[in-house]
Amino acid sequence: MNHSWKAATAWGISWKPPSSPSAFTAGEHLHYPRWKSGSHTHGLDFISLTAGLVPEEAVKIKYSDRPAQRPATRVPWQGFSWENNIPRLTITTRTHEERIARNGIAATLEPAAIHSYRLGLGK
Repeated sequence: MNHSWKAATAWGISWKPPSSPSAFTAGEHLHYPRWKSGSHTHGLDFISLTAGLVPEEAVKIKYSDRPAQRPATRVPWQGFSWENNIPRLTITTRTHEERIARNGIAATLEPAAIHSYRLGLGK
């Protein structure tokens, strides 16, 4: 299996930038993933890209603790990150905080409020 982002672009990926770029920290490249032929992201909400358009983080926004209580719900997001060589995955939760690693993907589960605060600080 080819684990490169170029393989994902072959699926017909297109990027839709946020409607309000000023809402994000300067220099941050957050994008909403959208495919022409339906969803291949398993519901991921954002992909963070470097200035060279290399994916560096995938983000799934949840407002419940289900991803922590049922680890099987995280598998599609972790698999997408692995298949596309995205080294970090952040999943927001309601109250749970945890750091996990699977197949070389560093996944962070953190409360949505803390994640929002951290983004506001630019970290």
